[in-house]
Amino acid sequence: MITGVLAAGIQAILFFNVDFFKKNTLVDYGAVNFALLGFLMGSGALFGDLVKSFIKRMLNKPSGKPWFPWDQLDWIAGGIILSSIVYVPPAGIALVTAVLYVGVHLCSDRIVCRMGIKKREEVN
Repeated sequence: MITGVLAAGIQAILFFNVDFFKKNTLVDYGAVNFALLGFLMGSGALFGDLVKSFIKRMLNKPSGKPWFPWDQLDWIAGGIILSSIVYVPPAGIALVTAVLYVGVHLCSDRIVCRMGIKKREEVN
């Protein structure tokens, strides 16, 4: 949650001080409280993971075992849902964010496994 507030704060500073960011941002930081938005995104990410873990236990999925794609999407969905109290992103942006994150996660997971940093791939 602290990281969410800090990240939103950096984005707000850039928004107000760098013309490029003001013209090319999704969030109008002049109309949104950056601290609240960052807090809600961070809290939503944690809440999304909590909900996913609860559902996983109810379905008797083993603890620590991968559950694709929900392990990748839980925090994104939670962050978007909870932060929608103050900012609702366009549906296309939310969808592209989810798809890109799953793709990047799969690629990076395979890379770190092949490098020997991680013992097993999350998705085979």
